[in-house]
Amino acid sequence: MRFGNTIVEMDGSWWHRGMEDRDRAKTRALTEAGYSVVRVRESPLKSLSPMDVQVFDLEDTFDAAATVLFHLARITDATVLHETAQRYLEGETLLAAGQAARMIRERLLQED
Repeated sequence: MRFGNTIVEMDGSWWHRGMEDRDRAKTRALTEAGYSVVRVRESPLKSLSPMDVQVFDLEDTFDAAATVLFHLARITDATVLHETAQRYLEGETLLAAGQAARMIRERLLQED
């Protein structure tokens, strides 16, 4: 799988419970458009394809991010992901959390 055309969909258990048919249809449409789709499914949601990864709790952001990084590294040929995943795990802290918070705040201000 090429990493450049990859879309990562985050499926929280509350919003996506009972929406498997809709999620499969969206994945199928994106795949037909030339993208690879990886769904991050929060437990107890089950994976919909071998490309998907299941995380225990999306609110445990460090563990969820580490799980996703290692999954992406495993299913792609992107060496940089292997290195990034290892650095992330060794650091035991969220990377770019401040930048992400700033971007979210800016986005919310734009919507007002």
